[in-house]
Order: sequence, then structure tokens, then C-alpha cells
Amino acid sequence: MSDVSTELVPRLPSQDAAIHLAQGAPGGWFEAVGSTLFRAGLVAAGLYAAGLRGRQLWRGALYGATAVEVFVLGWTTYHVRRHDA
Repeated sequence: MSDVSTELVPRLPSQDAAIHLAQGAPGGWFEAVGSTLFRAGLVAAGLYAAGLRGRQLWRGALYGATAVEVFVLGWTTYHVRRHDA
């Protein structure tokens, strides 16, 4: 695996939101919710292309986006706290 600098590969907006939330920055929750809703829109596009419609589409999009966001928040919080320790 190559060692790629974060200067060359910027963080995703959801990771910035997770870092702000993990560090207790004001507005961190709002950033995380916004990130989740944006991701739900992306997931919904894929589910729509796969044939889902209506309530099933949006329920799947929100569940999927929330699952990913929980993982990102957990991963980032673990690493932020490990770095600060």
C-alpha cells in the first residue's frame, strides 16, 4: 500500500463533519446530519436505478446512509481520540 499524503487526497466532507463532531466543535451535529442527508440522496439515486420507488426507496436510502455515517463517525472518533490520547 502506498503512503499518500492527505495534501494530495483531501478528506471527504463527511469525514470533516465526523472530525468536527468527535472534537465537540459547535455545529458538528448539524454537519453530520447534513452529510447523512446528502449521502441519502446519492444512495437514493442508486436505488432508483435499481428499480425501487416511493417509501421503500427513501427508507432504504436513509437506512443505508445512516449505516455508513455511523461507521464513519465511529471510525473517526476512535482515531481522533487515539491521536489526542
